[in-house]
Amino acid sequence: MRFAALLDTRLTAPHSSYLIPHTSHLIPPKAMFKQFIDKIPGADFFMVTSFLTFLAFFVLVGLYLVIVDKNHIQKLSQLPLEDSLS
Repeated sequence: MRFAALLDTRLTAPHSSYLIPHTSHLIPPKAMFKQFIDKIPGADFFMVTSFLTFLAFFVLVGLYLVIVDKNHIQKLSQLPLEDSLS
C-alpha cells in the first residue's frame, strides 16, 4: 500500500484513536516520582528544597512589587524610550 493511500485512510478513519499515538507504555506521574524518591538517596530533600526555593523566590518578587516605589517603576519603564542617559 502506498504511503499516500495509508495516510488518506488514517485521516478518514471513523475512530479518532487512529490519530492518537498509543501511550499505555508511559509510567503514571505518581509512580514516576515514587520510583525517583525510592531509588535516589536524598531525592526527597532535593525536591522539598527546590520547591521551597521556588516558593521563596516568587514570594520575594511579590513583596518587592508591593513595597517598591511606584515612581521608580514608572522611571524604569521609560528607560528604553528615552534618548538621554540622565
